[in-house]
Formats: sequence, C-alpha cells, structure tokens
Amino acid sequence: MSAYEDLLEADVMVIGSGIAGLVAASGAASGGRKVICVSKNRPGKVCNTMLAGGYFRCATESYPEETHRSATVDGGRMLNDKGLVAALARETPASLASLVESGMPGSFRKDGLYTRAGSLVGGPNLIPTLVKLCVDSGVRFLDGVVITDLVVQDGICCGAAGIRRREGTAVAFRAPAVVLATGGAGGIFQFNDNAPGAVGEGYALALDAGLELVDMEFVQFYPLIRADCGSRRMLLPAVFADPARITNRSGEDLKAKYGLSSGSIARV
Repeated sequence: MSAYEDLLEADVMVIGSGIAGLVAASGAASGGRKVICVSKNRPGKVCNTMLAGGYFRCATESYPEETHRSATVDGGRMLNDKGLVAALARETPASLASLVESGMPGSFRKDGLYTRAGSLVGGPNLIPTLVKLCVDSGVRFLDGVVITDLVVQDGICCGAAGIRRREGTAVAFRAPAVVLATGGAGGIFQFNDNAPGAVGEGYALALDAGLELVDMEFVQFYPLIRADCGSRRMLLPAVFADPARITNRSGEDLKAKYGLSSGSIARV
C-alpha cells in the first residue's frame, strides 16, 4: 500500500455506513480506538437502514424474550442460526433503550419500540442518532469512496484500497482491524424495495479476500408490484399482502399453496 500517495491509517476501518457500520464505528471509537468509516455516499443516507420501518420488535415486560426468540425462529421457517437469534432477543432491548436515551424519538409498547406514532419509516429517526453518536465519539467519516479490494497479508486483512468517486483518484487504508458492513444485494433484483446501492459489492470483496459466503440466497424484500401500473418501482407495503389474494400465472393462491397464514407475510 506504500505505492499510494493517499494513504490513511486508523486502528479500525469500517466499510459501510448503515446501522451495522455506524454501530461498529461508534462502539470502537467510544472504546478509545481511532476509527475511520468509509462509504460510497453520505453516512447513512443511501442504505436500507434509511428505509427501515418505524417499529422494532424486542422483548418487553408483556412480550418475554422467549416469545421473541420463538417468533423469530418461526418467521425464519426454522432455518435461523439459533445462537444468533438468542443474542438478538437478549441484546435488543438494551440496545434500543440506549438509542432512545441518546435522543432517538420513540416509545416502548407491548412488543417493541415505535420510533414515531403512525410512522411506516423509521430510518430518518434512527440514522441521525447513530451518526451523532459516531461524531461525538470521534469517528472520521469519508464518503464518496468505492472500496475495490481488501488488502490481505498472510491471511490477515490489514486494510483496503479504493477509488474516490468524485476525483477518480486511488486511496488506500491501513488498519489492523477492518469491519465489512456493506449491506446486502437486494438491489440486483429487477423488482425490489431495497436501497439502490445494495448490489452485493461487499460479497465480492469478501469472496476475493478468501472468506466463505454463507446463506447468500436469503435476501429480504417484499416483491409486491402493481402489475397494471407500468412502473417497475411501485412496490406495495407488506401489510397489503395479508388481505390480498396473491396468485401465480396458473391462478393458484400462493398463500394457500405455501401455508402462509394471515399476518405471516408482513411479520417475516
């Protein structure tokens, strides 16, 4: 990496500025590490976190942790990693409470946190809170950078190389810890409601660096399109799937065929 004129160094490098990247960056920085967070666009502005719903399920006094675990496993058709589900159910209440204490609008109700009454979109409330936590912790943001390669030496990732989009110049990063938080790949599908930048670049970076990709067939979005509207981007919210009759080209009722009960589509 010494061949690069533009070489930036940090203790921790985070690639991606959605919820995963911002939480990782603020956590590392609050622990006294020098952190740089790199993203293609402005922090948190063009990612699926920005499109997140206004409701986040978690255990409460009237909704036990075990119920949250069971509902998550049921929604995942029993294919979930049980250890990750247990961690999710156990740690989510404290994490959400911390965000509310940090200034994110929201209130806890029967089975989770609502970021705003009547809101279908919670990202605009969540992102500013996470960005502020990062700024207050000393995270350095660098946007407009496309990471093209992870730098691996002796099997250890020690940095990355990329291109500044506006200038078209190369830039390199040196860090003993690199967090890959680039999001998913829903954007590669013709019909989807994911952020346009979610095109699986992180998958390619990981694979080229020698990492193993697991369960990449699981991509979440709600492909509910009005067939008569002539617009490829006009998707319908998942809540409309329950009262609607969804059929394939043979006229089969898909909810009946695959045993999708009322409420299951919007919940999964």
